[in-house]
Amino acid sequence: MMQRKFILFLILGFLLFIPQMHLGAWAKQNNISAQLVAEEAPNNGSASSYIALVMKPENGWHGYWKNPGEAGQGIELIWKTKDGAAANFVGAPLFPVPHAKRYFDLMNHVYLGEYAILFPIKNSTSLTQADLKNLQLSASWLACTDRICVPERGEFQIETTNGAIKTVSKSTFDNMRQKLPQISDSMGNYQINGNMVRLSFPIPAQMQIDAPYFFAADQQNIDLGARQKWSRSNNALIMETNLSASHNLGGKNILAGLLKIGAHQGLEIKAGPGQVAANGAPISGEADDKNADAAMTPQPIILIIFAAILGGLLLNLLPCLFPIIGLKAISISKYGDNGKAKPEAWAYIAGTMFSCIIMGAILLGLRASGEMVGWAFQLQQPRFVLLLTLLMVAICANLWGWFHLPQMGGKLQSALPQGTAGSFGTGILAAIIGAPCTGPFMAAALGAALTLPPLSAMLIFAGLGFGLGLPFLAIAYSPWLRGKIPPSGPWMETFRRIMTIPMAITAILLMWLLWRLSGQSGLVIALVASVLLLIILNIFGHMQAKGPVRKTLYLPQLAGIFIGSVLVLPPAPISRADHQAQSYIKTIPFNADNLSKLRAEKKPIFLYFTADWCISCKVNEKRIIAQKETADIFEKSGIIVMVGDFTRNDPNIARFIEQQGRTGVPLYLFYDRNGHKQILPQILSMDDMQNMATAAGK
Repeated sequence: MMQRKFILFLILGFLLFIPQMHLGAWAKQNNISAQLVAEEAPNNGSASSYIALVMKPENGWHGYWKNPGEAGQGIELIWKTKDGAAANFVGAPLFPVPHAKRYFDLMNHVYLGEYAILFPIKNSTSLTQADLKNLQLSASWLACTDRICVPERGEFQIETTNGAIKTVSKSTFDNMRQKLPQISDSMGNYQINGNMVRLSFPIPAQMQIDAPYFFAADQQNIDLGARQKWSRSNNALIMETNLSASHNLGGKNILAGLLKIGAHQGLEIKAGPGQVAANGAPISGEADDKNADAAMTPQPIILIIFAAILGGLLLNLLPCLFPIIGLKAISISKYGDNGKAKPEAWAYIAGTMFSCIIMGAILLGLRASGEMVGWAFQLQQPRFVLLLTLLMVAICANLWGWFHLPQMGGKLQSALPQGTAGSFGTGILAAIIGAPCTGPFMAAALGAALTLPPLSAMLIFAGLGFGLGLPFLAIAYSPWLRGKIPPSGPWMETFRRIMTIPMAITAILLMWLLWRLSGQSGLVIALVASVLLLIILNIFGHMQAKGPVRKTLYLPQLAGIFIGSVLVLPPAPISRADHQAQSYIKTIPFNADNLSKLRAEKKPIFLYFTADWCISCKVNEKRIIAQKETADIFEKSGIIVMVGDFTRNDPNIARFIEQQGRTGVPLYLFYDRNGHKQILPQILSMDDMQNMATAAGK
């Protein structure tokens, strides 16, 4: 029963801070801005013939066509008037010709720059501009880079000036209309051959075709991710590709879609069953890639999962995990060959995987709701940091011997909960403590997880947890490894007390982080709650020494300390000045516009992102970045040092980090005088500093 409560405590504690994320802790900003505009009206007083929703993606972002492809989401549009009535006089949306782009094995139908969705106004001659003034549009769309996607939405009305509709020139709308596909009055043919379909459409032989692509009107009939092979035979343009497993082609069914024949040029076509000529002279399609077939194999996903496992394995080197790892290793090894070690090891690894999957699911869910968050988002929340601090203080008291965790047998055999349930809970705890920092192999894997379908992303998060628990699986299945661990004896009590030191350091660092997040009030709350917690645990330990203790004598007090202190602490982080490294290095705070300006001036730049809760960040700063030798190297080579502090969540920093294919810190970038970017290792060396200086001189 105690083990189950231990697990429940960890899970509830981890989830406690989630509602705070919707109270404004993270600012939202559309990455694709949108504006509703109307075409200038004729002089006869009637309404405009067209209105348009103009979409302007930020640099590196894209929107989606009505059929988004294998990934993404088409825009959703709801028209109404101010009095709530349906706006039936607004026609169906007209989409410009999109691009075919492949991201992580998935074909996307996207818009890479500014684009406009046009809406014809029905019976515009019988309407006035005042009718358009009453229009309201609710729109929701997906904004993506090649690494991340963020759902966005907006409410729109046509702008007015002095009570009159503000219109856009006819020539501007003519440019928009030129990017719309033309409706073809010709009929094409398609022919099914096994799991392949061949499409032929009449195109005059003398007509120039540039990088054709067929955008299917729906997702049912053709395999959207399959390569399209194109050729020309006399007056026919021929395409061959794979059928979808759920297609309904055949008989009299029609295959419809958009045939792209050049930049911003396309034809809306339909094809019915019929004979298709043999392939002619091959031509390159828009999405052709000599490595396309290789890119579509599952090998990259396997490699990403393997990288996540290696990243999780390396997390075991964190000092704050030493007590948990050491004591758990001893606990598993003491079973010898009696068969109990393996179930406990599997329970521990199940706990680490469960914890990583939950953290990953919350991360993906928050991002799906429009929050700009990255990995280790939980350590940017003061209340979660306080909860974790008190947990570390309690573990310190337990390791020092002030109290014991009640076991089913009545006595404590280890400082950690025993049995499979206890091992599962310990695995959850280890993942919560160890996962926040991204290390080698782990950063790229987590960055990829944000771009993949949910199932693939969950496999990556599970791989991270599996790697974190892998050493204990090795101990459980290897008699040789278990034999290297000394047998139980008096030394274990000394070892357990020594393990109090790294855990106490972890608690102190968490208090320091809480001070950085919540200021002096947060630190005082943590100190007072810690003292009260130690007093109660000490009293509880003395009571244990005299015999069994009723739960009603200690559980209400412990719950009161944890819950009360968390409720007293303000949920949102305070605003503080940007990070300034306490070193010889002169730094400037990160700003994307300033970075672009410096790159345009051909300045060499060392840009790094750090956080107070990131151990590897602090190690790199102390050993390498903050050294006088590094300062001398940068000064002689003219390298400008820019730093982004991710201790508190900053949507601008989160967006920039994810554009580099990463989800968290540390992240180190170097830009040479020509603007070329290099991503540096996550474990820095002085050689890296020297190499930057050499490159800066070129």
